[in-house]
Amino acid sequence: YPDEPINIGLLGVSQLIAGKYDEALKLLDRSNQLFPNSPMINLMRARALFALDKKKDSKLAYSKALELDPTLE
Repeated sequence: YPDEPINIGLLGVSQLIAGKYDEALKLLDRSNQLFPNSPMINLMRARALFALDKKKDSKLAYSKALELDPTLE
């Protein structure tokens, strides 16, 4: 199921781990569109954005992740 948000998110995380931040962000953004209330997807988006030196956007994504799941702090 290539269009499942979790699969797209996992592919994004694998790209993040591999240091392919642009590709990771594209996949994580797609997953977030399909499943916007996932704290982990928002957290991984924050990490990808931070790695791309998009600090303001990273902070917003991190804030969203914490809003969805305060235990991530």
